[in-house]
Amino acid sequence: LIVVIVIPFLRYPAHLAGLVDRPGGRKDHDGEVPLTGGVAILGAFVVVAMWSWGAPGVDPHLVAALAVLLLMGTLDDRVHLAAPIRLGVQVLVAIYVAGMAGITISHLGTFPATGKIELGWLEVPFTVLCLVGLINAINMADGIDGLAGGMVAVMLAGLIVLAGLLGLWPWTLPVAVLLAAIVGFLVWNFPGFGARPAQVFLGDAGSMMLGLALGWFAIELAMVQRAGVPPIVFAWILAVPVFETVVVMIRRVLHGFSPLHPDREHLHHHLVRIGVSKRLVTILIVAMSLVGAAIGIVGWVLAIPQWLLFALFLAAGFGHLAAMEFWLSRLPGIVAPEEVPEC
Repeated sequence: LIVVIVIPFLRYPAHLAGLVDRPGGRKDHDGEVPLTGGVAILGAFVVVAMWSWGAPGVDPHLVAALAVLLLMGTLDDRVHLAAPIRLGVQVLVAIYVAGMAGITISHLGTFPATGKIELGWLEVPFTVLCLVGLINAINMADGIDGLAGGMVAVMLAGLIVLAGLLGLWPWTLPVAVLLAAIVGFLVWNFPGFGARPAQVFLGDAGSMMLGLALGWFAIELAMVQRAGVPPIVFAWILAVPVFETVVVMIRRVLHGFSPLHPDREHLHHHLVRIGVSKRLVTILIVAMSLVGAAIGIVGWVLAIPQWLLFALFLAAGFGHLAAMEFWLSRLPGIVAPEEVPEC
């Protein structure tokens, strides 16, 4: 409710500060759209969290890390920071989360041939790599109205369901607060209310912040809470943005580009290009996130062996790569390339 009410009031300050997304180049939206979704979400999250400060799972380190990314992202939305600066801040924030807050991935699960795979001295570097990867995965998914917010909402809901099955309801409080804030944002961002276009965007500030929050909560539930749930279950919950990012980077390298080279080669770009409406693209990819979360959670409930869930995860990833490289990217386009929204 706070987010729904606040977003319209942020429109004027956003225009005054130049914090708006203007159409042109690789951007095809109508008019100047405020980039204040992240500000509204974090503001509501902090306000509500303060009312229940000290509840299990609510950590001031999380708010500090999100605030740093929000500030850096807001500056990037305004003046377009160089990629090394953005990456450097992301790495520093991830190091803070892993080193100061103790949110780390300590093992990769237990398999028949190897037993429990402990990371040891690689614990912090691997965690930093995963957090930075997820931050950029959600950032790169923010290319169509409602997509990044919708995916994160589904994945947070998956974590809540998993925690509920474990009886860790108090831990779900901050996750539920963030989920509610995202739903409030989607009221103004998802193209589902008649023909009304999006009234606000996440911007780099909001998408990077949500990527970090998602990684924090997933690692905290998996490792800090000692829930006993295999890491591969969480990999399935986060599968869609992970697959998308890894596959796009692999394809960039295969085609002779830098893995950080911006392009229109994401799944949502190709679906729009072949004529699928943007609203339906959002619904389809969010539904894919829901299926991924369901596979992970149901697989754990049914006690499916970790090695099998891991094998299925790899198969799904290679299937995604094959579909993008040999099929979807080669279909004749209906929409002109310049009309496909940017990533």
